[in-house]
Amino acid sequence: ATHPLDAGEDGSAPSEMLSVTRSSVDPYHVLERRREEELIQARAETDAARAETDALRAEVVAARLDASEARKRADLEQDKAARLLETHDATLARETLAEERRGEEQGKRMAAEHRAADAVQEEEGS
Repeated sequence: ATHPLDAGEDGSAPSEMLSVTRSSVDPYHVLERRREEELIQARAETDAARAETDALRAEVVAARLDASEARKRADLEQDKAARLLETHDATLARETLAEERRGEEQGKRMAAEHRAADAVQEEEGS
């Protein structure tokens, strides 16, 4: 190797060339590399934000479904309670009517018994 920039005997670059290459860094290349790294970081943050947004949307959908199911269950329970109340009211009305009839029948029996007792007293009195 007669010139310092010629390749060394083993084919490697001479040490002078290596030192020149190390010290001559292109500032635009550094800025571009930094910008690429910032872009990659921004993409990663955007992807993470999208994933979080998707997860939150899924939670909202699940909560809405749960609320809808709860409303349906509440409506069914309310319908069931209304039917039970109607059944109870009907049963109560039937029981009241039956009680009134028993009272009327008992009143008629008592009146018949009093008439019979009065008739017996009249016969004994005459």
